[in-house]
Amino acid sequence: MIARLRGRPVAHRPDGLVLDVGGVGYLVAVTPSALRKADGADEVTLETYLHVRDDALQLYGFAEPAERELFELLLSVSGVGPKVSLAIVSGSSASELRRAIVLQDIARFEAIPGIGRKTAQRVVREARRVGRPRRAGRERPPAAPRGARRARRARLLRRRRRAGPCGDRRRPRTGGARPAGPAEGRVTTRLVAPGLEDGREEEIDRSLRPRRLDDFVGQERVKAQLEIALEATRSRGEALDHVLLVGPPGLGKTSLAYVVREELGVGIRTVAGPALERKGDLAAILTALEPRDVLFVDEIHRLNAAVEEILYPALEDFRLDIVVGQGPAARTLTLDLPPFTLIGATTRTGLLTTPLRDRFGMTFRLGYYEPDELARIVRRSARILEVEVSDEAAGEVARRSRGTPRVANRILRRVRDVADVRHDGVITVEVAAEALQLLEVDQEGLERVDRELLAAIAHKFGGGPVGLSTLAVALGEEPDTIEDVYEPYLLQLGFVQRTPRGRVLTDLGRVHLGVVGDAASASALF
Repeated sequence: MIARLRGRPVAHRPDGLVLDVGGVGYLVAVTPSALRKADGADEVTLETYLHVRDDALQLYGFAEPAERELFELLLSVSGVGPKVSLAIVSGSSASELRRAIVLQDIARFEAIPGIGRKTAQRVVREARRVGRPRRAGRERPPAAPRGARRARRARLLRRRRRAGPCGDRRRPRTGGARPAGPAEGRVTTRLVAPGLEDGREEEIDRSLRPRRLDDFVGQERVKAQLEIALEATRSRGEALDHVLLVGPPGLGKTSLAYVVREELGVGIRTVAGPALERKGDLAAILTALEPRDVLFVDEIHRLNAAVEEILYPALEDFRLDIVVGQGPAARTLTLDLPPFTLIGATTRTGLLTTPLRDRFGMTFRLGYYEPDELARIVRRSARILEVEVSDEAAGEVARRSRGTPRVANRILRRVRDVADVRHDGVITVEVAAEALQLLEVDQEGLERVDRELLAAIAHKFGGGPVGLSTLAVALGEEPDTIEDVYEPYLLQLGFVQRTPRGRVLTDLGRVHLGVVGDAASASALF
């Protein structure tokens, strides 16, 4: 990113100022104050902002950092591009415009040529929200010690039990439980939530992620290889080779990316593959990276083909080749990039193109976790959530988590809800069994819809074979939902078999349902 230019003004054009820097002429669109600063000067220093588009790179120049900061703030407003932002910054001084934003002075922005009332209202509303300074004295107070929080929660639970079933159920200001209602949009079960705000649930998800490689449970082979690569990278002071993480959802691909960031002590930029729709989006991210930074692309197999093409030289030679212009006037602009590490995560390796897959220096496939590993994860998460859980209860949750840490943490939070609302806050094996029964999760980790699918094949279609579309109509689900969401785990357990004629219930599936019958007659058809 070009943040500042110092050079000799050589020409003033209608579309900007030409600045000679080391024999190279830069065309910079400038504010009136920057133009006055350059007028008659032998050498001038401008604060700049590089705007990257698919067909061009445009430099914008400002007389002082405050103007550039205001320009970047205006770019965050929806529907406001760089030209409109430059017009607003050119309309008055940066301090006056910021004062108008704070005072919600819409008329001040309407007075700027080219700015209508709707644009002025949107600028004031969104820029004020984004750029609002933190008020003194409004910082969040420090959290109480863990023992004090537990004691306070126990007092609230005793007080509510004494109040009886018709007592006051309002949630106290300092904690406790609140009744579930329509606003509890993040809870997908029918359990009563223990008073978590919407943002609090996301904070818990982040806090449950391990920060160091030693805290990461399971995947021992991957950890051993990654530990060697990280140690070698730190000793040489280089950027880590590009890493591809492969595996089903919920096994820790994103957590490993953040672990790499923490181990290397560098920055990280996170983006989803489908969000990179244009080449300019990726170019803006790559040019903002610092040396040895990590770029994490989730669902990398869904990258746009045009975006993927410009990624190839960036991965191999750390340069960005951008085509500027069209037709006979088209030319290639090469930007040097700092050495960085791309970490890609995918659930479908087969959808990655061979050129992209071969550019990753390390590929790690994450497998499902063993019950004892999941039990360790459950105990660690319980410590972070400040809830007491017995080893037997942790093992019970782990056995029903489908070998996936994300599922284990989700079940743990719901079991904690039951422990807080119906019991004394301690998760025992009896409390865990009660909560899992309420969640309708059986001993194999199957949920209600999974069992309905097995029962439909067994009872409605005589154990199969039954076609996917017929099964979808019987369950009231889409065929893609059955094939991508419900069937994979049933196939892993060996409860269902896919055949050319349709789905067949296996002997293991019959045993799980408790269906008495011989499947030999069904298998004889094939």
